[in-house]
Amino acid sequence: MAKRTLLVLAVAMIAVLAWLALRSVGHHRDTAAPFAAHQAKGADPSNRQPSDQCPKVGGVLTFARSADVTDWYYNLDNPSISAWPLVNLPLVRNNIDATAVEGMAATSWDANGDATVFTFHLRPGLRFSNGAALTSADVLDSFSRNYADPRSTLKSRIPQAVFEAPDPATFVIKLAHGYPAFVEQQLPGVGIYPKGSEPQAMMNAPVSAGPFVLASWRKGQGARLVRNPYYWNQPYPCVDEVRLTVVGDSATQAIQLRAGQVDVVQDPLPSQLVELGRAPHIRIQVFPTLAGSLIRLQRVTQPAFADLNVRKAMNYAIDKQAIAKVVFFGTAKAMDSEAPRTKFYAPQAPYAYDLGKARALMAQSRYPHGFQTELLIASGDPVEGGIATIVKYQLAKIGIAVKILQVEAGTKFQLRGAKRFEMFLASTSADQIDPEGYWEFCCAEGFGFDSAWTDYHNPEMVRLFAEAKRASGARRAELFAHMQKIGWDDAAQLYLVFVDAPIAMRDRVHGYRSTPTRHLYLETVYLDP
Repeated sequence: MAKRTLLVLAVAMIAVLAWLALRSVGHHRDTAAPFAAHQAKGADPSNRQPSDQCPKVGGVLTFARSADVTDWYYNLDNPSISAWPLVNLPLVRNNIDATAVEGMAATSWDANGDATVFTFHLRPGLRFSNGAALTSADVLDSFSRNYADPRSTLKSRIPQAVFEAPDPATFVIKLAHGYPAFVEQQLPGVGIYPKGSEPQAMMNAPVSAGPFVLASWRKGQGARLVRNPYYWNQPYPCVDEVRLTVVGDSATQAIQLRAGQVDVVQDPLPSQLVELGRAPHIRIQVFPTLAGSLIRLQRVTQPAFADLNVRKAMNYAIDKQAIAKVVFFGTAKAMDSEAPRTKFYAPQAPYAYDLGKARALMAQSRYPHGFQTELLIASGDPVEGGIATIVKYQLAKIGIAVKILQVEAGTKFQLRGAKRFEMFLASTSADQIDPEGYWEFCCAEGFGFDSAWTDYHNPEMVRLFAEAKRASGARRAELFAHMQKIGWDDAAQLYLVFVDAPIAMRDRVHGYRSTPTRHLYLETVYLDP
């Protein structure tokens, strides 16, 4: 991109920011825990000593978040999903790099040849945070209640299932038909609670066996978590306490971080990174994620988006490198697949910025003179505002006049669900390592969402996805690679950037690692006094 054009975009971006501111699955041995040590003994916390795993013990970690947990049981929104592992213990969880699942309550597990029977072998000596023994009877009851709960999505996401506990250390799940990705796709978010625990109670005061215990919670303001002395993976967690504090304004988060009122800011604005990085006692770390930004195109409300030449022209007309540089300050890269950067991710040839090719494609379309459309974004969001400014500026060069519609974030998602949009700026991510659920949502017309409410329909994609759900190993990888190419060649959406996660923290914080799925695993964090 020419320097003059980049300067124009930067100036436009600054203006927008200022304006917004004013508006203000086989046999698995235990991969558990890359930091596994010993079984929990429920020792007196006052007797804890530093170790290789926890060079320093004790202290309070204060963690600033933009939004609060909705509840501690159901895993239905991003703030809840990310904090859920702090207090809940599943059979397995995604490992720290999101490359595989690792054992938590289960030390190992087996699947039969057709992936219909899964047998889990529990760790010896497991205890809940109240000190009570955890056995397969608790696992059986937890799964049975979750499966029967009309508010839970588990039953709708898996084949018909039967749960069994043949002995205190063994739990078995039998499915009506094969599901090779079952463990990776469905189990990391199913918690284990004492037999008889009602989901309604666990929403607000969970008793589980995660690394921390919910000591208090002021909904909308934050939560206080204390170390679970019965956690299976001793000597973790290293700190005595975690305080999740809700600070909705990014500028206020930065002020509190500089003042030492909080130790970690999870989502600093990209525009804050340079200033925060120069502040004393603060450091910035950037972690890979499974997240991305793209624009979803609704083909019914805007018929122009049903034209392949239009969609390809739009993709060539947008300079993703400019977005990565101007909006994300270098913490993003051009998207090269609609799939997240996880298992079976298969990069495609990027839609590199090429204005000449974009204009030629528009000339070949049914809309050679362009058209008018609308882009729906969240009001007050400087990142979305910055992206929208660049998109509007660059699509105008191929005759597409974009009107930016800013609405409150909740209203934005309501309009998406009703398909009352033409272009929708989406921030995407994946919670599972296996991409099956993500792909069914985005591209294969699943869950009743019509390919993320865009009405994108490709019969070959649907056929291949149905096969992929039953496939395993090399064939499954081949199918997902093929589907990614189909969607990419269709220019199904307007692809922008993959986004990394900058984390700002005080220099007293050590051992912090951010998972690509953005789950909070804080066991290894330790603090200077």
